[in-house]
Amino acid sequence: MTAKKDPNKPHGLKGRPRPQHVREAISKAHTGKSKNYPSYLKGKTGPLHPAYKNGKGYIRQYDHKKQAAWIQGVKRSSGFKCFLTGDQTNLECHHLITWKYEPTRYQIENGVPLAKNIHVDFHNKYGRGDTTPDQFEEYCKKYYNVTQFPWRQGNHKPSFTFLEEKLKYESVIKTKANLFTELVQKREHQILAGSYISNSSIFHIRCCIHGKEEKSIIAGKYKKARFGLKCCSSAKQAMVTALSNKNRSLNNEKLLIFDTSKCTSITGGLYDGCESTYCTSSRA
Repeated sequence: MTAKKDPNKPHGLKGRPRPQHVREAISKAHTGKSKNYPSYLKGKTGPLHPAYKNGKGYIRQYDHKKQAAWIQGVKRSSGFKCFLTGDQTNLECHHLITWKYEPTRYQIENGVPLAKNIHVDFHNKYGRGDTTPDQFEEYCKKYYNVTQFPWRQGNHKPSFTFLEEKLKYESVIKTKANLFTELVQKREHQILAGSYISNSSIFHIRCCIHGKEEKSIIAGKYKKARFGLKCCSSAKQAMVTALSNKNRSLNNEKLLIFDTSKCTSITGGLYDGCESTYCTSSRA
C-alpha cells in the first residue's frame, strides 16, 4: 500500500529550480529548432489574458496642454527647486489635493515640486488615490523635519496665473512647430499627417526627391537625423561611396602612368631590362 502524497509538500522538481544537467539537456534538445508555434498569449485579450485586472484598471484622460502648463507653472513658482531638498534635477510635481479632484487639478497653488525619488516614496507610503495636504505635511514633518508650509500661511499663490502659463506654453509650441515645418521644407519633404505638440509627436512624411513615404516618424529623431528620412540617407551614402571609388580608380591610373612614363622598355618584373636613369635608381 502506497502512502498518499501530501499536496502541500513539493515533490520532484515542483517548487525547486531545475538542476544544471536538466537545463543543459533541455537547451541541447531545443538547439537548432525554430519556434513554429504561436505564443500562448496571442489573441488573448480582456478577461482571457492572465494580466487582466477584472476591468478595474484606468487610463488618465487629461488635457496635454493644460498639464504641461501646470507643471511649468508649479516649477517656476518654486524657482525650479525641490520643496524638501532644494535639488534642481529630476523634478516632478505633486498635487496637494488629489489629482482626481477636477476643480483644483490645474491650479498652480495646488502643486509642489519634488525630487522624483521623494515623490515616489510619498505615494508608496500614503497611496496614489486620495491623498490630502495633511498627509503631505505629516510626511514632511516625519521624514524631513519641515514644519513651515507656504499654503498654510497664505503666501503660496504665485504672482502669475495658469492662463498666462498656458498661453506662454502654446506660444512656445507654435514657434517649435513652425521651425519643424521649415526644416521639413528645407529637406524637400512633405508632411502628410501629424501635428507638432512635442518631440514625441508622430508624423507621416513623404520625400519629394525619391517619392517614398515613411510613417511613424518621431519629431525628435527626425530633427536629430542628418537627412531626416532613410531614403535620403541611403542615397547620400551611395553617392559618397561612388565618388570614393571613382577617386580611388583615378589615383591608381595616375600612379601607373607616373611609374611607366619614365621607363623605355619594361620586359618583365619591376623595370627589369630597362636602362633608364629612373629604373636604374629604383633597382638600386
